[in-house]
Amino acid sequence: MTIGIYLLIFLIFLYVFLSRMLYDLIIKNKKNAPISSSNLTGENTRNFLFFFLFICHISRIISLIILTFLDIKYNSIDYSKVILYPYYYFYLTLLKAFPTYLFLSSFTIIILFWSQVYYASVLVSSPHLQTLYIFLNVLVYAINVILASLAYFVKAYFDYIYYNYIIESIVDYIIASAFLYYGVKVTNKLKEKSKGLARKDNIVKRIYFLSECVPSILIIYTFQPSKEKSAMDFKYTTPLCSETFNPYNLKFKKKKTKKNTDN
Repeated sequence: MTIGIYLLIFLIFLYVFLSRMLYDLIIKNKKNAPISSSNLTGENTRNFLFFFLFICHISRIISLIILTFLDIKYNSIDYSKVILYPYYYFYLTLLKAFPTYLFLSSFTIIILFWSQVYYASVLVSSPHLQTLYIFLNVLVYAINVILASLAYFVKAYFDYIYYNYIIESIVDYIIASAFLYYGVKVTNKLKEKSKGLARKDNIVKRIYFLSECVPSILIIYTFQPSKEKSAMDFKYTTPLCSETFNPYNLKFKKKKTKKNTDN
């Protein structure tokens, strides 16, 4: 087995462990939960975020199990011929894309909470803010499902990989920008109200760290560096955690085999 397969197995156990922790937190919070409110309070936000992340991890575990099975089954695949089977990339991109979009949606829960806190602090009414966030999330999923369906029926597999990468990049940048914007806004408001209070000062530092760290990670993730490809070459892009079906690795391996034959 390759290093990529061992990495996939490690990730499966990691996500199982994290899912177990989230499940325990959900049960614990459910027992100690106060009377439910229609507003997205801090307690409700935390509970909903834990539940959403739990669903996200379960979907990721299923995806990784399938990827691991395919990697083991097709470990001896001929890299010079795998490019002739674009539907492999299509299915594997779907396996990667669905958990990724769920994970990105979890960030919008935090952004929604921060934006509500900020607008409440400046006495600005935002009755349709929650509806807007739900609509935008549903819109992204709907666009992806429509593109995947069209690609499947007309067999334009590489086109879906191309457009999915662009959509994911746009979503990454929007979430990163919103996370940074509202994170800084909430941090500044908390600084004004936390002068001399050590506990609130720690909360401010955590929010500021998140608002700086998360956008940076999302932007770095969007354009993954590789010596063998241009950063804007979307044609065979499918950033999966899988060595066997990695098109970037495919190019590299093909070049190596060519050099060996020349020698």
